[in-house]
Amino acid sequence: MPAVSNTTRFNTDPFNTWKSAFRECTKLASKIIEKQKDNETDERLNIWCTKGEDKEFGRYCIAGAIAGRHYGLTYKDNPVKLNNINDFDWLKDQYDENTRDIR
Repeated sequence: MPAVSNTTRFNTDPFNTWKSAFRECTKLASKIIEKQKDNETDERLNIWCTKGEDKEFGRYCIAGAIAGRHYGLTYKDNPVKLNNINDFDWLKDQYDENTRDIR
């Protein structure tokens, strides 16, 4: 994998951490990113879904990643459903449903 080109600080609070992981993993799992390399995409997706539980908001990150992976795989051929990742009210509802056991 190439060197890191930038760093994004997304773990600012539980919701924004979950939301960022969900959105990124939906895109990775659905393979909608143009010219992505499947092996790199799969590696990134695995890292999102398994690493960092010990970090601040790590459990929210992993929960969002796993939910996003499931959503992306389920709706990979449905652009209308995939576009929900840009609806922040919808994302808040998903967060509320998916994090009951974490809070």
